[in-house]
Parts: sequence; C-alpha cells; structure tokens
Amino acid sequence: MGLKTRIKEFRVRQDLTQEDLARLVNVRRETIVHLEKRKI
Repeated sequence: MGLKTRIKEFRVRQDLTQEDLARLVNVRRETIVHLEKRKI
C-alpha cells in the first residue's frame, strides 16, 4: 500500500476534508492533493 493511499484512507477514516488535514499538519491543501495523487 502506497503513501498516497494511506494518507487518503487516514483522512477519510477521520472524516477530514483535504483542507482539514492540511490545516492540522500546517501545509496548503494543494500539498495534500498532490500527495494523494502521488505527484510529490
């Protein structure tokens, strides 16, 4: 299982939006999008 899958699974399991997760870890939402799509 790749990192992108684990990030998205964690986020969904915690009922967090990409914006919520980004705020929690102090990054931009776009960073979460890219991580989930494995562009970083």
